[in-house]
Amino acid sequence: MIIKKIVITNFRSYYGENTFELSKGLTLIIGGNGDGKTTFFEALEWLLNTSLEIKELSNVSEMRKSELAIGEVDTMSVSMLFEHNGEKEVTKSLTFEKMSDGNCKVTNYSFRGYETDGAERMLRTGKSLIDSCFDSYIRRYCLFKGESQLNVFNEPTALKTLVDKFSDIRKFEDFVEVASDLEQKSETAYTKECKSDTKVAKRVGELQRRKEELEGKISELRRDIKKQEEVASTYQLKLDDLEKHQATSERYQEIKDRLKTKNEKLSRLKSLILVNYNAGLLDNF
Repeated sequence: MIIKKIVITNFRSYYGENTFELSKGLTLIIGGNGDGKTTFFEALEWLLNTSLEIKELSNVSEMRKSELAIGEVDTMSVSMLFEHNGEKEVTKSLTFEKMSDGNCKVTNYSFRGYETDGAERMLRTGKSLIDSCFDSYIRRYCLFKGESQLNVFNEPTALKTLVDKFSDIRKFEDFVEVASDLEQKSETAYTKECKSDTKVAKRVGELQRRKEELEGKISELRRDIKKQEEVASTYQLKLDDLEKHQATSERYQEIKDRLKTKNEKLSRLKSLILVNYNAGLLDNF
């Protein structure tokens, strides 16, 4: 619960409407005697009391009562705006009237709560709202005044009870007992199985060692395969180069043979020309 605002109206020395805006963090109210520190606390205590409907006129501002004309009505109230799983507000009020004899009497008592659900503002009883947000047992450890009430933790079981209340840890006590029992049983069963399965454990150790040996050999084979792949790749490159050289050599030989054929044909033609030339000379003579 995070209190955001408290409004006290005509409660004892708090005459009229008095608004207290509370910021995040710790809020300290400091003042001398008679400045209203105790009255502020008692106004909050009156608002949060869900066990009794206190309708005493002694809580109403004496100044305000004295100002009323006969038959005039006014209200004493304390309200609180707070955050607890959404924004909520609770207001407790007394309506009082000035009677003909000069005294006042309570004509109405109201204790209402409001909570916001999305855009909707829903009405609840103040008691149910406070009890659901601020458990009555916890209040005794949060709301106390004076040195005589500072011993709330002196009871031997007070702190344990408070922790149980906050954490609901008691719900888990049965589970803790069951878990402890199961843990003990499982430990016993494990020890028993370990003792009875010595042969199995030995065999497992042998298989583990064999597995490690095989893994080592596999790793070595993988390294050898990688090396062989690298060697094969090198030879493939050289083979490709040789094939290129061989193709060039074969092409050269082919051209050489063709050139030889051409030269032979040229020689024959030269010889034929020479023969024909000589024959022509002889014919002329």
